[in-house]
Parts: sequence; C-alpha cells; structure tokens
Amino acid sequence: MNAQGLTVNYRSVPPIVGVANKLSGRSDTADRAAPACLNGAYFIAYKKAEKEKLQSAFQSMLDSAQVAHANAVVADPVTGSTNGEAAKKRRDKE
Repeated sequence: MNAQGLTVNYRSVPPIVGVANKLSGRSDTADRAAPACLNGAYFIAYKKAEKEKLQSAFQSMLDSAQVAHANAVVADPVTGSTNGEAAKKRRDKE
C-alpha cells in the first residue's frame, strides 16, 4: 500500500491555506473560493477605559474592508450586550 498525502484543503479559504503553506513549507491548494466580502470572528481583550478607542479602531477596520457597519457586531461576553442591540433600539425609536 502506498501512502498518499492530502494536498487539497476542503475547509479553509485560500488566504488561510497560503499562510499554512508558508508555515509548513507545503504547497496545498484550497478547494473553497474566497468569500465576496471579508468576514470572521475575532476575540480582543481590552481595558474598560479603552473601550471607545477599540470601537473606533474596529469601525476604521470595517471601513477599510468596505464592510457595512450594519453587518458587524461587537459583543461583550461579560454583560452579553452587543452594539447590534443598541443600534436596533435606536432604529426602533426613529
């Protein structure tokens, strides 16, 4: 029996496979296409005093990636609140 290596990644998008290839010295390919817009989930620890600074930086990142603010959410795992809920309440009042 001859062993054959897997060279096609069926789960990851091309940029992730590219990073993995650079780290591992491999030349795998991605089966999936890159999404039409940037997306993902991120966890960032921050100090309470710097919350506004973090939100401003996040909004700048959204703008750079051309992601509508309505398509993004910042969630606080401690309180369970999200900026999406606050935005919805503001829209409901209008």
